Formats: sequence, structure tokens, C-alpha cells
Amino acid sequence: LAKKTKEILFLKIQNDGYGLGAQRREIDKNDLPQALEIIKEYKTALKENKKFKLNEKQGKIAHLVAKEKIAESGDYNLSGDRYIEAVNFANQKWALVAVGDICDLGRGRVISKKDIEKHGGIYLVYSSQTTNDGIFGSIDSYDFDGEYVTWTTDGANAGTVFYRSGKFNCTNVCGTLKAKTDEISMKYLAKILNTVAYKYVIHVGNPKLMNNVMAKIKIPLPPLEVQKEIVEQIEVKQKAIEAAKAVIENLERERRYFGQEIRKIKDVDLVELGGVLEYEQPTKYIVKSVNYSDEYKTPVLTAGQTFILGYTNENDGIFSAEKLPVIIFDDFTTATKFVDFAFKVKSSAMKILHTKREKADTKFLFYAMQDIKFNHDTHKRYWISEYSKIKIPLPSLEIQKHLVAGMGEQEKIIEANKKLVGIMEQKITGVLSEI
Repeated sequence: LAKKTKEILFLKIQNDGYGLGAQRREIDKNDLPQALEIIKEYKTALKENKKFKLNEKQGKIAHLVAKEKIAESGDYNLSGDRYIEAVNFANQKWALVAVGDICDLGRGRVISKKDIEKHGGIYLVYSSQTTNDGIFGSIDSYDFDGEYVTWTTDGANAGTVFYRSGKFNCTNVCGTLKAKTDEISMKYLAKILNTVAYKYVIHVGNPKLMNNVMAKIKIPLPPLEVQKEIVEQIEVKQKAIEAAKAVIENLERERRYFGQEIRKIKDVDLVELGGVLEYEQPTKYIVKSVNYSDEYKTPVLTAGQTFILGYTNENDGIFSAEKLPVIIFDDFTTATKFVDFAFKVKSSAMKILHTKREKADTKFLFYAMQDIKFNHDTHKRYWISEYSKIKIPLPSLEIQKHLVAGMGEQEKIIEANKKLVGIMEQKITGVLSEI
């Protein structure tokens, strides 16, 4: 069939009938039925040697691209969004322009750590990295002066875009853009390119986004005043995101100091974890089938990072709500999770830890365990042989509950700020989608 057409069909599935939350609840948006119908019509047209054309509704999730257009760059990139400008832009609000038509493209130079040590100075050197704004160091001279956009040309961060200003340098794995018209705001260009440049990265061997490809990327170009307004809207939201992330980071760091707060309390006895936690083998709670579905009610847990693996409809062997809360403990990695809802488990590689409630608060013990530094390099079970013998400070139940209440308030603030980050990111997406 491939030999019968000069075009390739691309489809973009944005909704599969389920939400993006951890529980993947069913929603009313689902592109899959329409996508399957389009593919069926496409294959039928090829078999019957008929011209295939997408209608307006189908064009919202699919587009056709000529084979020669895919081949013209020589990299045969099959990222469908890369060729989206080839379709009808009847709904495009502003004219599209190629980056190469509005900017001069350049490149940084080789600057090594030895160069930075030998020629230390005040002028920043930016590299391909994205942490710390990509700052590699500083030297006593500069290659660039003014407003620029730079991007990472090679490696894992290829396609990441930054706005730069003032006197600076960048290494040879950075491309540079300098406006050659006063009709473009470089801040606007940076924000727009950051939403599309990654789609043009060539993932053959070492990821790359070279100057010749960057020059061909097309972006919408509204009037300069509109560009400035868009930048201002985005920056206000980004500042809110940065502030929220700073709160989250600081409170999560504070949470790691929980053990230090306990140790400050005077005349506190040290007790072994095994003295306040009894373990239960998870065997009778293991699921028989891993055919999970968000339509089912009972979560299947792991003590690892994933936590909820899926949902089961099995009704027997559910951990009773009467025994909650508990701590689930990965016997091989020593990872822990606090659980206060009914559940089943995936495997026997864990222990279910029950608190001796006359002595301790379950959440207090969970927080205290987060402060434990433990080497688990050897692949073996740890709870019985080693971990249960670790000693922690154990103040009175009253003090435990007081400390836990304080941590609970911090948890609420963390969750509220995570929600704020999500809302602001959606608003930024909304601003960009209007362009």
C-alpha cells in the first residue's frame, strides 16, 4: 500500500477516553474511534486507487504530508507536528514566518573548563545544560552583546530555548538567533520556540537541532505590541509558578528535617522500629490478575515510586479498612508509603507494617523513617535482619501527634501550590494556543 501513495497520513490523539490523573477516570472525550475510522478510509482509498481527502472534522486530528516534504531535509523525521504547517491554516490568527527570515543564525564556540579557570571574569558562559539557566561559568571576555535567543543544538537537551541579554558567551553546542528586523520581540520568540522547537529535534543517534533546521521553523508573527502583551501575560504566570515551586521545594526540604526536630526534644528514649511496628506478610492480599482498569475500585499498591499500579475488581483478599492506617515497606529497596485506604498488592516483595498504637502514631513513624539513611546495595530482604533494628527517638504520643499535625499543615500547603502550578501552566498553554 505504501507504494500507492505520495503522502503519509499523520494522526494526533489528544484524548483516549480517560483522564490524565492517577486514577485515569473515564471522560467524554475520545479521539480513538474517529482515528480508527480515518485509518480505515485511508487504507480503503489506497486499495481502490482513489484520492483520499480529509474533511474539516477529520482535519482536526489528522493531516497528510507529501513524502517529498519529509525527505527534503534528509533526516526523514516522522514527528507529525513538524509538518503541520503544510496543511490549511484557515484558522491561523497571524501570518507564519520562518525563523531564518527574521533572524541571523549563529553558533557558540568551544569553551572548556580550563578556559574558564584560566580566564575567569564577569561574563557568563552558557552551555547545553538546562539547570541553573545553563550557566557553565564566566570568563573575562564576551562574544555576544544585546538581545539574543539561544538553543541547545546537541544532546539530551536539544531543542531547549533561552532568552539572553547583555554581554555573554555560549559554547559550541548552543545555536544563536539575533533579530534582523524590528518586528520581532526576542522574548516572544524564545517563548514561542520553546513550545515547538523540540518537535524538530532529530533523534537519530545523538539528538540534534542544527541551524539549518531551526531556520525553517515557522512561527506566528503578530504585531510587536501584541507580542509584548503575550510575553507579559506569560511572565506573570511564570512568576506565580516559580514562587509556588519555591514554596514546594522549601517545604519538602523542611520535611526532610523531621528527624532533626525529634532529636531536639530532650530526654527522649531511642526505640527499635521493630519495637513499635509489627510486620504482616502481604501474601493473602496479592492480586490474581494484573488486568487493571480505572473502572474498578480497589487500588493495587507498590511501595515504590509508582505507588498505585492500577485498579482491580477482585473482591477477596482486600486489606481491611479496620486495620488502617499502615506503612507498606519494600523489603528490597526500603522504600515506604503511608496508606490510609483499602488496597491489594502486586507482590510479596514488601512488608505491611502495623503500629503498636499504644506506643506510637503511624504517620509519625512514617515521617521518622524518611529521615533514615540506609544502604540497600545488596539485593536481599532487609526488614527482619536489619531495618527493624534501627533505633529512632520516640517522644510521648501527645508530642508525636503535635509534630504530625504541623507536618499535615505543610502537606496541605504543598498540595495547594502543586495545584496552583498546574492551573498556571494551563493558562500559559491557553495564551499560546490563542496565537
